[in-house]
Amino acid sequence: MAKGSAILRYLLFCIFFTAGAGAVALSILIDPEISNYYQSRLQLRQVEEGNVRVKRLIAQYDAQIQQIEMDPNLLGKLQRFTFGHEPDLDGAILPKASEEELAAAKTALFAELNNQKGARLVPQWVHRCARTNNRRVLFVSGCGLLVITFIFFGAPRRHRPPRRKPDETPLPGRLKM
Repeated sequence: MAKGSAILRYLLFCIFFTAGAGAVALSILIDPEISNYYQSRLQLRQVEEGNVRVKRLIAQYDAQIQQIEMDPNLLGKLQRFTFGHEPDLDGAILPKASEEELAAAKTALFAELNNQKGARLVPQWVHRCARTNNRRVLFVSGCGLLVITFIFFGAPRRHRPPRRKPDETPLPGRLKM
């Protein structure tokens, strides 16, 4: 029975101590380290996406250079698309977008890009824990758990051996009175 009680006491000590120490550590590390960690991950992902985009462009440009070397007339076609020159079509009417339509498309595109960036930012629990009041609550509750852990589940009670009754026999070096 005493062994089962000691094991239960040990398990409860481990659980409460881990929760308390974790809360204290989280409250201390949340603002600079964990927030910076997620920001760094986001920046790394953006750099990697940029690298992939550059690799695609390089492959596309290499393919275009090879096609231009094989067919020189293709250069004239690419010039129209790249630099926005109007094609020389006799009597053809091409649709043109108005300034309002272009502005509306531009704002819609930027709104979509901003929504995508907002979805990839730091997780919401990091923002909640980083608030000053929540950090204080985490720190105080963690300290409270640690104190409670050591008070209730700390070292087991020591059993002192019973005291000896004073003997009537004198100790060597003492005189009997």
